[in-house]
Parts: sequence; C-alpha cells; structure tokens
Amino acid sequence: MLGPHTDMPHRIISIVFYLPESDQTTLPGTSIYEPRDATFECPGGPHHGFENFRKLATIRFKPNTAFAFFKTPKAFHGVEPWAEPEFARDTMQYEVHDADRAFYYWPNR
Repeated sequence: MLGPHTDMPHRIISIVFYLPESDQTTLPGTSIYEPRDATFECPGGPHHGFENFRKLATIRFKPNTAFAFFKTPKAFHGVEPWAEPEFARDTMQYEVHDADRAFYYWPNR
C-alpha cells in the first residue's frame, strides 16, 4: 500500500514497469487520485491518507504494462491496500531527474 503522493521533488518523469508472474493477477496496479480539496498541492515526499482523495483510475497490474507520469505538485498516485499477504508487487522503475534539485534536497549524498 502506498498512500496518494506526488513523488520526490527531484523527479521529472517516472515510469513504473509491472512485472507480475502471470496475467491472472487481480492485485492492484497504480491508481491516480485527485484531492477532495481542489486547491491542495504537494511538492513531493509524504504519502497522504486515502480519505482526502478521490480515485480517478487504476492502471491494472498486468504483464507488458507500464505507468508513466510527469512529476507535478498535483500528480497524485498510489497503490490501494491488498488482502493477499504473500503477494510481491514486482516492479521496475525508471526516472528522469534533475541532479541539481536532488542535491538541494540531499546535499550529504
């Protein structure tokens, strides 16, 4: 489970590739949310509670599927909780980021 969030501030584009073991899974992909308060924005980082958001769509967790998005203060996405404790949600992520902005947030790395 990942509550609605907008990703880290240094990211520009994120692509999540889904790697399920079969196409029979009914487990969650990535959902897109909008805040109930239309003025709410987040610069990035924290995960928020689901209760303050409306789910707009879910990208199904299927083979040969990817979810890509630009990082903005309104690009909220997350993963709904699932009931199968043994399930491993295998993904691979690729990101384009701004190294200068990353240094600003993590100067000691």
